[in-house]
Amino acid sequence: MGPLRWGICSAGKISQDFCHAICDLENHTIQAIAARCEEDAQKLGGKIGAETTYEGYNSLATDPNVDIVYIGSVNTAHFALCRLFLEAKKHVLCEKPLGLHAKEVGQMIDLARKSGVFFMEGIWSRFFPAYEKVRSIVSTGEIGDVKFITGDFCINAVGGGRCYDKSLGGGAIYDIGIYLVQLVTMVFGPDPILVQGVGGLSESGVDEICSMTLQYPNNKVANLMSSIGLFSNNEATIVGTKGRINLGNKFHVACRIELVRECPAPGFLEREVFEFPLPPCHRPFNYHNSVGLRYQADAVKLAIDEGKTEHPLITWSESLAIHKIMDKLRHDVGYYRPDEETENKIL
Repeated sequence: MGPLRWGICSAGKISQDFCHAICDLENHTIQAIAARCEEDAQKLGGKIGAETTYEGYNSLATDPNVDIVYIGSVNTAHFALCRLFLEAKKHVLCEKPLGLHAKEVGQMIDLARKSGVFFMEGIWSRFFPAYEKVRSIVSTGEIGDVKFITGDFCINAVGGGRCYDKSLGGGAIYDIGIYLVQLVTMVFGPDPILVQGVGGLSESGVDEICSMTLQYPNNKVANLMSSIGLFSNNEATIVGTKGRINLGNKFHVACRIELVRECPAPGFLEREVFEFPLPPCHRPFNYHNSVGLRYQADAVKLAIDEGKTEHPLITWSESLAIHKIMDKLRHDVGYYRPDEETENKIL
């Protein structure tokens, strides 16, 4: 198969990082960039060598030289843009969160199924080599039966901006809490028997802090914390009956994990550290470890080359389940108005 020809929808920070991560790779080509302002599209296009730039998104949807569209727009635009490109029968990789609630996500999936194209939510964590190692350790039973997951992801975004803007789909759960939720569904599965959130809203009306509990059958529990109003360790731990996996600072883009196992001698533990250096890249990035976006891009290309319409590491059904969980959490902390509750399929 030849290079995958990308169209980039929006020219914001995450789109810039995605372009810088893949533009020098032989198996990917950035064919076109579209933004609300053509000057922004041209500026980014000039940096990474895109052949075409567009003002607005309709021309990108009809560009015959574009195989797949990467959507890096604000959260509130995801649904309309996914619909535009899926109806045009373009493959789509859309940044998380895929929609503003599970109902939107379900409609997107139905459209992708009807169009017969590849469609995936951009939960890039799943494709880091460290996460592959985590899945291997868990699946082989090396730490026994996993019973508990704990994690925190908090950033201090006080002062406004997109995170605190309800009209742009801001809030702790959507911006960063989703990384905690996806870690739990990756290990425990997409179907908890209990989802409960405790927290509160900011003055702007978004969820500022949320403590999350997810319970699964057989006494499996996850306790998580996310906030956009303070700093935390940004760490996660997966605990089994024979050991644990520690995902250190910035667990969602992990390059290092620690495996802790019981030793035959009582009271002693065996520790093993696994390092996963990022690929070298001379280009600048806005966000930590963004060069790792190429892992996700390579996985998408392989799936498309194999004729798949969804990726087994983040399936349509799992994305829908994650959004149902987030709907419930946001409901619990008071995010939804009564009239919005009927529009959201609360878990």
